[in-house]
Amino acid sequence: MIVLATSEGVKLGRRLAEELDAELVPVEEDRFPDGEQIVRVPPELDGTVVVVHSMSPPQDENLVKAIITLDAARENGAEEVIAVVPYMAYSRQDRRFEPGEPVSFRAVARAVSANADALITVDLHEPDTLEYFDVPAENVSAAEELGKYLAERFEGEDLVVIGPDEGARELAREVASICKTEYDHLEKKRLSGDEVEIHPKELDVEGRTVVLVDDMIDTGGTMVEAARALRDQGAGTLYAACTHALLTRNAATRLLASGFEDIIATDTIPNPFEKVSVAPPVAEAVENLSG
Repeated sequence: MIVLATSEGVKLGRRLAEELDAELVPVEEDRFPDGEQIVRVPPELDGTVVVVHSMSPPQDENLVKAIITLDAARENGAEEVIAVVPYMAYSRQDRRFEPGEPVSFRAVARAVSANADALITVDLHEPDTLEYFDVPAENVSAAEELGKYLAERFEGEDLVVIGPDEGARELAREVASICKTEYDHLEKKRLSGDEVEIHPKELDVEGRTVVLVDDMIDTGGTMVEAARALRDQGAGTLYAACTHALLTRNAATRLLASGFEDIIATDTIPNPFEKVSVAPPVAEAVENLSG
């Protein structure tokens, strides 16, 4: 088995190769004078080839890189190509919002399916959209690895794991179960036409170490709003955790300025706050899907 890793997937690729006891081969990358991308893989591949590449911003560019890298692996002899795309571009455009629009994620899924025998991703925005792929596809969770990290880092502290909204409640529950602590999610209560109160649904956070966890942090607006509310309710130290650290529009600066002590992210996307690797669950999925 060979693990081919692009520049967007090389850290995860290295850890994945170690988990699988496989050879890691970085993909060579270049550009034509007009800006079009070039990728090069070893010219004599065989057996199972795992291509690790994240469709992080710039998404369009990284979507093209995924397609041409997968195609290169196939054309150079791979008998089986498994695409490991820990962050999938367009996953939030998983339905038609206005008449005449495409279901963009379905189009992306079809393009990837045409060039791979199987796909593995991590904490997909809507797991049900795996059905858009025409090949076997598996969505793995970062919850266990995040939970292990939190358990070790905050051992002995009065820790609570909170989802910033109801949609993140399940992830918060899974993470909390690993680090054996309590969990909750924030809910909004409208007090008047222009006044909204945000508070944990069940738990008291006063004086406690709070980790806000979500599948992704994009602009950070939800997290900043949550931090403000939790500070008002007497929370102790605040931390932001996520699987996919997009961190667009100076989100990291905004988060740290709003009171978060640190940002805890995985290696699904290259980022400066990466502290947790999703290589273990991805390796298990590769072994499950490999023919």
